[in-house]
Amino acid sequence: MSYIKYLAFILILPFIFSCASIPAKWSLRDKALGTIAITGSIADTAITERMLDTGRYKETNLFLEDHPSDGALGLLTAIEIIGVMLLAHYAPEKYRPYILGTWAAIGWGCTYHNYRLWKKE
Repeated sequence: MSYIKYLAFILILPFIFSCASIPAKWSLRDKALGTIAITGSIADTAITERMLDTGRYKETNLFLEDHPSDGALGLLTAIEIIGVMLLAHYAPEKYRPYILGTWAAIGWGCTYHNYRLWKKE
């Protein structure tokens, strides 16, 4: 495991511990959408790592180079999770399901797309 993965883990731990009370204020629907969105984001990162390891694909994310390290992908995913969860929490409550639902749809849509490309070979 590269040092960037450790850094990503270290960055996300304080967020988890200091913001553990944030989801306690959320409805059951919002908690479920948040869980689905986070899982989709992590699944997309895992599929992307495996696709890039083959050498036949390149990353299209504007914040990353064509062939980023697994650590860079993990770090960007950690930043994405923290950013969207904070946005969902501090946005007006009526917008929370739309933020989380959109993030879940994008994450799982990208995961499905990448998985089909990867398995097509």
